[in-house]
Amino acid sequence: ADMAAGNFSDKEVNSSKLALCDMIRSVESDQAALARWYAARAMEEKPATPEEICELISKVTAEDIKNAALGFKADTVYILRPDGSVKETEE
Repeated sequence: ADMAAGNFSDKEVNSSKLALCDMIRSVESDQAALARWYAARAMEEKPATPEEICELISKVTAEDIKNAALGFKADTVYILRPDGSVKETEE
């Protein structure tokens, strides 16, 4: 609900985009990770490179995030108890 309402800052958006791209670009420094990257995309007509994915991520706007969040509806809520156990509830 908070994301759909736009309750996040530009700093949070930019930090998230940078973190995602750092993780994605890290596959380029490991041959096995890079092989897994392309293996996971083997069925795509033109598999995107890590850099191409980062370019797409960099173009995401706060408005895009709000619109995407509007399409999500939580179907399960987990409540953490003081003893560390979890109680599942339906909304």
